[in-house]
Order: sequence, then C-alpha cells, then structure tokens
Amino acid sequence: MDGTILLVEDDPEHASLFRYTLTSAGIPNPVHWAKGGQEALDYLARSPAPALVFLDLNLPDLSGFEVLVWARRQRALDGVAIVVLSASHQESTHATAVELGASSYLIKPPDARRLGELMRSLTPA
Repeated sequence: MDGTILLVEDDPEHASLFRYTLTSAGIPNPVHWAKGGQEALDYLARSPAPALVFLDLNLPDLSGFEVLVWARRQRALDGVAIVVLSASHQESTHATAVELGASSYLIKPPDARRLGELMRSLTPA
C-alpha cells in the first residue's frame, strides 16, 4: 500500500498504539493523526488523498459520521477505503456507517491490549 494512512482518533493512547502496531508489523506508510473531525476535514481538503482512513465516530467536534459524509462527497477521495472504528455494538450504528459509505466497520476494543490485537490482525504477518 502506497501513501499516507489517516487516523482520525481523539484518544492519544489509541493513536499511539495504532502507530506502534503498524510500525511493528513493518508497514512503512506514514500515519497522519487528526485529533478531531474538523482537523480531519482540513487535512483531507489540503493534502493528497490518503491510501486509507481509519475513522473513529465519537470525536470532540464533528462526528465521524459528518466526516464520512463529507469525504464521500469529494471526487478526489473516490476509491479511498474508510474504515470506521467504533466502540458501538449497535447494529443501527453499523448500518448507518455502511449507508454513508464506510468501507468497513470494526468494533474498537475497550482496552489498549485488545486494540493492539485488533490492529495486528489487520496487518500482514
């Protein structure tokens, strides 16, 4: 995979673990961390399209849903996979994310150890 990975995540511990896991898996892509929805939109509007976006739904300013809607309206982002990471187990949340254009929906584990396991499962061995 070529290009930057955009991580939209307000929890610094999760963001740090995400970066560490990718590095440990030998994935050389740079990771840009946006701490909120507006920061993600600003990055997407001014930067080349990322290779992949990991998007938390619960953000301090704009919600992940709002970011997803905006991103899917941008021609420059056609074909960019947007993986929603959410703590919500509600089927309606999952269904809404998919309806709005999420490429995938993953339930974010409640602790750092399990988050690390999830991230490692997403990367090549």
